[in-house]
Amino acid sequence: MQGVEAFHGEPGLLGPEALPADVRRRVSALARTSRLLVACDYDGALAPLDADGHPDRRPLPEAVRALRELAELPGTVCAVISARPLRDLAALSRLPGEVRLVGAHGTEFDTDLAADPSAHGKAEALEVLRGQVEATAVLYMGGGDGEEPVFLHLSGADAGVRVGDVEEPSVAAHRVADTPAAAHLLALLAAERRSWVFGERPTPIERMSLLSNQASVALVGPDARLLWLCHPEPDSPALFAELLGGRSAGVFAIAPAHKGLPLGQRYERDTMTVRTRFSRLEVIDYLAADTGPGRTDLVRVITGTTPAVVEFAPRPDFGRAPVRITAKDDGLIVEG
Repeated sequence: MQGVEAFHGEPGLLGPEALPADVRRRVSALARTSRLLVACDYDGALAPLDADGHPDRRPLPEAVRALRELAELPGTVCAVISARPLRDLAALSRLPGEVRLVGAHGTEFDTDLAADPSAHGKAEALEVLRGQVEATAVLYMGGGDGEEPVFLHLSGADAGVRVGDVEEPSVAAHRVADTPAAAHLLALLAAERRSWVFGERPTPIERMSLLSNQASVALVGPDARLLWLCHPEPDSPALFAELLGGRSAGVFAIAPAHKGLPLGQRYERDTMTVRTRFSRLEVIDYLAADTGPGRTDLVRVITGTTPAVVEFAPRPDFGRAPVRITAKDDGLIVEG
């Protein structure tokens, strides 16, 4: 092998921008609603605050990019609701025209929206937006002062996310640490919603390969993606459940760096060992026999003459449990 590049989950998962498990689960649910309204405060949610708590004048480029990607998706509307006057908000934010703006504590609407006399604050403005776009679910992220009344107005399938100091009391259902984490949340939501809107097609069951050692079972897709593995028993909670829950439920993929499609897959004769062949790369998968109680050994052998990319993101309990991955000299420890 010339080289193996490994990714342990989504970008930022193990760093300061890590998203809590409850936030990842809510993102997956929001991505699948028919009409989604994504609304954000400006200062503290899109534009970071400095060490003294004063807002920066510009939003994070990553947040702007994610909002644009979301606003371009069918059935998705994005808005920024700010305490700043509408004219200042438009000049400072320089947000794309697809993102709707509401300024002056929710009382000034941009030209794409019909003003409503009932809007006397951010919470009322959010309800006006909800009614105008007929949203079936709302995501609201706030990081400055005066956000608690908005969080209190959310209900049902809605989600409120408080951005910033985790020690500060809040009625918001979820929290993220800072504005980079909020931008990461928006990017993850855009990716998952794009997959849902445009119908990312699941692998047909007849194209999956079954691994078994007569004690445990696993399913491998035709592209060498591990789609299903429970641990330690076949009826235990899944550690990798991409088959049912998508990427957020656990990913273990091996593929050539040149992104070539698989050329074929077959069982070794009279065994449950599966070989997946790419151009200049082969992946061999099997479950080791004669392992002790409470142990499952999945063996994945990579051979070839081209660099490979390994994406390893286990998600205990069908993706519902928090997970920590620690690198050691001889491998990785997964706790969850």
